[in-house]
Amino acid sequence: MAKLMNRSVEGVMIQLLLLALLGTQSVLLASSVVLAAAGQQQGPSAATLGSCPTSCGNLTFDYPFGIGAGCFRNLDFELICNDSVPVRSPVLSLRDGITRVTYNIVTADAGARYDDSGEIDIALTYTIPITSSVDVYNISWSSPGKSFALSYAWFNVTGCGFDVYLDDRDTNTMVRRCTLTCPEQITEAVARQNCNGTGCCPINLEGNLIRAFGLNFVRHNQSSVVHQVQPNRSSLWDYINATTLYADLSWNIIDQPSCASAKENNITNYACVANNSRCIDNEESLDFGYSCRCNPSYVGNPYILGGCLKGTGTQNCIIKKNPQYQQLCVRRS
Repeated sequence: MAKLMNRSVEGVMIQLLLLALLGTQSVLLASSVVLAAAGQQQGPSAATLGSCPTSCGNLTFDYPFGIGAGCFRNLDFELICNDSVPVRSPVLSLRDGITRVTYNIVTADAGARYDDSGEIDIALTYTIPITSSVDVYNISWSSPGKSFALSYAWFNVTGCGFDVYLDDRDTNTMVRRCTLTCPEQITEAVARQNCNGTGCCPINLEGNLIRAFGLNFVRHNQSSVVHQVQPNRSSLWDYINATTLYADLSWNIIDQPSCASAKENNITNYACVANNSRCIDNEESLDFGYSCRCNPSYVGNPYILGGCLKGTGTQNCIIKKNPQYQQLCVRRS
């Protein structure tokens, strides 16, 4: 009888132990759910990005752009600062090394009615040496990442004896845009001053998010060969140059096509991590992702934790604490 009672007591103790373990697992599971929920708000902060560069020469930038591991959102937003030439100012470019940045990359929202936080001022330059045995030359550009598209570009193209064709890679069309002709002794400076087809012609690119284009140069007659052997010919016969006067590159977060999709399907990688921030759908294309802004009466960087803070004017604007954003600190109406 005593043995039976002992076994009963042991059985009850085992059951209680199992219940306790199950209870512990339930608590752990609940904790995991809470942590997972908290993980939705995980992201970079001013503290975690504290050692990341925010300038190259006299140009500034901020997250999601960056230089160095852990300093940018993904490879599309990796920047290159080339300061290897002592006699030249450092050159900031996107990760392709070709698309050069010419003005500060603005990611902060200072409440301006119109701002440049969705575009980057860039420059593209191409130079092709000419040889007498080659009649066709070309240059091409492709977006350095899916997060970017060219919204506008104005090229000045210099050279002599060529028809210039625009190769639109998005629409698979090729159209002649201008013809370059030259008197023998025209200088590049004079040609660029007028840029009317004599040694120089302008080419404008504008459209709905251009992701790739090419320029083809076709020798338009045999007079080119004749001029190349003249002793007093212009140096414009020796090379083709294409340089942007103005160019704007649009950028967005493209891991999801829209705000609704980002919030529903990709919460752990949602870019608008700051409290008091909001998501903005792209207006030009249904598949060009979204961008982030601070809510009304808040200013700062919506892409980092704690990035959007209360600020209604220059007197108390938190952007004053960061020299990179001083020029953006404006009074809200």
